[in-house]
Amino acid sequence: RLCFRCLAPTHRGADCTRTRTCGVSGCERNHNQLLHQETSATGTDRVNSVFGEAIAPDQSMVASEVITLPTTALRTVPVIVCNGRKEMRLNALLDDASTKTYINLDVAAKLGLTGPMETLSVSTLNGHVKKLSSMEVTCVLRSADGGFEKRICAYTTTKVTGKMRPINWQTISSKWNHLKSIPFPKLGKRDKIDILIGADYAEMHRSLKEIFGKPGEPVARFTPLGWTCIG
Repeated sequence: RLCFRCLAPTHRGADCTRTRTCGVSGCERNHNQLLHQETSATGTDRVNSVFGEAIAPDQSMVASEVITLPTTALRTVPVIVCNGRKEMRLNALLDDASTKTYINLDVAAKLGLTGPMETLSVSTLNGHVKKLSSMEVTCVLRSADGGFEKRICAYTTTKVTGKMRPINWQTISSKWNHLKSIPFPKLGKRDKIDILIGADYAEMHRSLKEIFGKPGEPVARFTPLGWTCIG
């Protein structure tokens, strides 16, 4: 139910005031670039140029069409974040594509974390740079089993991973034979990602053990923070 020209949910393509030609590979149609399709070498399928998703040749690109992408899990793991006697069990994302570590502002407030304000420049897709006001805070981060602990610095933001939700591998690991016996930790109570652990704490990203199945199946990784899964 999105406009196929600008992807807004408030109108249809015929009513869009932000119409632009696609431009990908010289395409002169007025769909959004994320919906651009090209004919494959065999001429039997059309391939989505951004996601590489095969689409049946008889499908037409209309405003009501929905392209369903497979769910891909990133490495999330529950952690304990502490400030003195205050602590919270939160879900964290191990993101080695980030150079900094971030924490949600409401969590920092509940833990009583404070620090100096800074203006950060965050690079996003297509070379865009977004500036945001952030507070640098210090806290103690501990693994859910208590076996790992480290004092870290993190920057506050409102939504560290947008609408991304953690996947409960305790409930779905039985779908894959190679994951059935892995003791994935229990998620935090909040159904969201509250902390993003960047490459500034690379030791937490270490893969101490890996268990994998067939090509295309998720890979379990044991880190200092516990078992995670990706794919």
